[in-house]
This record gives sequence, structure tokens and C-alpha cells, in this order.
Amino acid sequence: MGSASTSLAARAGDLFSLNTRSDLGIGLSTRMALSQIRLEQISRWLPFEITPSDLQNVLLSKSRYPTSVPQTRQDLLLECALAREIIRQAVAQAQPGWLPGGSHWLAHAPQWDLIVGVGRTLAQAPHPAYSVLMLLDAFEPVGVSQVALDHAGIASCLGALAEIHPLAAAEVVEHDAFLNLGTVVAPRGTTRRGEMALRVRVCYRDGRLVEEEVTYGSIRVIQLPPGERAALELRPGRRFDVGGGEPGLGVIAEAEGGILGIIIDARGRPLGLPADAAVRQRLLEEWMGSLGIGQEDERREVHTADG
Repeated sequence: MGSASTSLAARAGDLFSLNTRSDLGIGLSTRMALSQIRLEQISRWLPFEITPSDLQNVLLSKSRYPTSVPQTRQDLLLECALAREIIRQAVAQAQPGWLPGGSHWLAHAPQWDLIVGVGRTLAQAPHPAYSVLMLLDAFEPVGVSQVALDHAGIASCLGALAEIHPLAAAEVVEHDAFLNLGTVVAPRGTTRRGEMALRVRVCYRDGRLVEEEVTYGSIRVIQLPPGERAALELRPGRRFDVGGGEPGLGVIAEAEGGILGIIIDARGRPLGLPADAAVRQRLLEEWMGSLGIGQEDERREVHTADG
């Protein structure tokens, strides 16, 4: 996602899909993006109240100063909210082409091995939790996925290199070309908030075991440092599918560590937000807090990003 356009590239088996929207971006194309995205779609991702006119004015200022960085916590969250909706627009357009015939499962409950965020808003966020939330909220992946960022901005260079030397490009990717945020486990399904969605058992290489019961509507983080791997035993509730193909079916998987570790996203699929504004805002703050961001941390991170 860039200032002027947003591109979504996906590979499933032998199928490669590339969709570029030159009318969706955070910066030069912000005005065009706002002509297609309703303000209430953006404001639903905000943990605070803001009038529609103030929301529009703040975001339109980005089109006048496309290289600017957020100066306050509010500005940062507004930019992240717009980013979610821009990516969701791109995903909606790309979904029908992800498999021949438009597979219902892949189109509506995508399972990806790896999701990589590219562009300043995604890859240079002041805290990795912003990035992972933007990607999870936009793509709503199901099952077990890796999430990474192109923090060094070399994805396009690797693409050019792959045309003339594919092996060299693959070796660069294998040796930490991207910043690994961790492994995401996301069950598909819904139930009442607070009911059990998933039981997780993490088997570390040193023999340690960690067991967690994660309730619906929550995000839980389990530590797994970068470079380490662990075996996962996933036992979803009877209403949830964690990639096994049917609700309640257990799955064995491997997790790779990252900056955030293992992220259990038990908010359900499809992802829904409460209609009550106060409840929704508390929930958004809770999700950020689960990933290690408090309001004090956010203020400090914004100032750090500003230099």
C-alpha cells in the first residue's frame, strides 16, 4: 500500500493473481479513496468519538501533505483505520480471481501460508501491533498463517532479481529479508462473546508445554521468539473451524516465532464489530492492549516515529 496506489498479489498453487488500484492509497490518492469509502466504515475502527467532518478534514489533509507522518495518537489511528478499508476494498475486488471458478472457501475464508505487508503505512508503523491488526482486519485469514513486513523496502527489488536469478532472490527471502511478526491462528465461526473458541497447546523444542483456552471475541499472545519453532495442537470449539475443513476438527501445525510470537485471533470469521459505539471502542482498545499497546505506549511510539 502506497501513497498513490494499492497492489494485492496472491499465489495459490499455480495460480497467480495481481490487482492494482491506482485510485486507492494513503497520500496522493486519499481523496479518491474517500469518494468510495463511507466515513462510517472508517470510524468503526476508531476507539474514540470523532465527528464526520473532523474525520474527513484530517484524512483529506493527508492528500495535501502525502509525505507527512502522524503527529498524534488520534492521527495514527485514523490513518490505520483508512488503511484497513483501502485493503478491504482491494481484497473484495481480488477475491473472485483467487481460484478458477471463484472457490467459495478461498474467497470467503482465505487460508494463506504467508501474508507480507509492504509500504510505509504497513511496514513502518511505530509498533508491529498496528501492522498485524491492519492485515488481520483487512484479510480475515483462517487457520494458521505467518505475518511479515517488508520493513527494508526490498520486495520490488527481489521481484526484479527473480526475473534474472530466481535462486538468488529465494536465498535473500530465506535469510530474513522480511521482518517476521509471528504466527497467527484464527478460527472461523461465531458464538457468544466469552464462550470458548479454541484450546491451544504449544510444545516448545526444549520440552516446555503451554496450554491456553481462548474465548470468542479476544486476542491472545503466546511467546515464541524470532527464529524458534514450536508444535501447535489446536482444538476448536464445536462452532469453529481452524483450517481442518469442518467445525470442531482438531489440527496439528507448526508455529514460527516472531516479534509478536503466536497470535491467537479468536474474534471469529467473519469478523464483526459491536453496533454500540461505547462497547466497540472498549473492544478495540482491548485488542490493542492484548498485543502490547496501551495509550501511553502509543503516545511514546508516535513521538519516536516522528523523531
